[in-house]
Amino acid sequence: MIEEVDHGAVMGCGGQASHSTEHPHKWKGTTMSHFFVVISPNGANVPNAKVITAAMTAAGGSVTGITQPGTSARVDYTGDVVHSTFANALARAAGKKPTNWEFAWGDGSSDALVADPTGYQITITMPQSSLDSLVNENAFLYAFKAVQSEQPASGAPLVWFKLGAPGYSLDTVLNWQVQYQAYTSTNTIVPNGQVTASFNADIDLGQALHVTGVGGDGQVKDDGTPKALTIANDTTTPFTCGISAPAVTPAGPVSNPICAFPLYGESGDVFVPIEKVLLMFSTKEVDTGTVIEQSYSAGVLVDVTGGIPRTVNFDINGGWAWDGGRWAVSIPFNEQLVPLLIEPSSNVSAPAERLAS
Repeated sequence: MIEEVDHGAVMGCGGQASHSTEHPHKWKGTTMSHFFVVISPNGANVPNAKVITAAMTAAGGSVTGITQPGTSARVDYTGDVVHSTFANALARAAGKKPTNWEFAWGDGSSDALVADPTGYQITITMPQSSLDSLVNENAFLYAFKAVQSEQPASGAPLVWFKLGAPGYSLDTVLNWQVQYQAYTSTNTIVPNGQVTASFNADIDLGQALHVTGVGGDGQVKDDGTPKALTIANDTTTPFTCGISAPAVTPAGPVSNPICAFPLYGESGDVFVPIEKVLLMFSTKEVDTGTVIEQSYSAGVLVDVTGGIPRTVNFDINGGWAWDGGRWAVSIPFNEQLVPLLIEPSSNVSAPAERLAS
């Protein structure tokens, strides 16, 4: 979805928890409830799993899992935890201040929280002179979405969506939700080539698409890698495969592929989607699903893990800017995109006990 807001409107961004920090999560009946908190850097790196676990224990909670995509960490836990107590305990354990991090809290079952549709938002602001220049040059706004894989070197990032004027304006709000699909394709992965899905299916974390047909079709089953999306080729026919996500378009969300990997016969690929988005403007026109290995203009990589809204500014001469937080990184012209957008999955997740050891 694209929203245009009045120029000068203040958009919410960063650090405000969705619940009061003075009230703990409570037990629901006789069943232990599961909760989570996403910790994002705001002047200091997120502590390691051992420190996080110790702080949660001190606050009266029990960690059930920690995932650390990018610079943030998601902590799943049970127990009666006052948010401010945990934040203070984390600060003491790490030798920092509670304000060195942003906290986003939620509740529900751990897997459902990750897999259910969750809203994300990036706001792009720019001065009138930059907008005029972009429009006059027929420039497009391009977006790419990051993913983690067991075999990052074999993958390629694809153009997730593109917007031409008037799709962008002085203040443009990009909204999307997490509703992934697994896809297969008969297209070959080549630089600047386009990959289109010949078959796709809705998939949730922990599920696997089993490819059984010679055309790449198959069925989704509940036997995939936990907290990941799996595509298993049960045939001897090779395909291209990957995951798709709802993309921002003027007509509304459309599911577009975000990455492409070779899928050999009787083998499989495992993916973990992460909420990092690369944005760039360019006068070069390419289609969604195109394999792009190098940036064709300066861009910005934005981490929206935890659903925290982010705001960035674009100036046609000054480039991209933001509030200085570590949730964004400038990407120079002609930068290699594969290491930025296809991360190794060894960094994704593991039981808290193993991370803390």
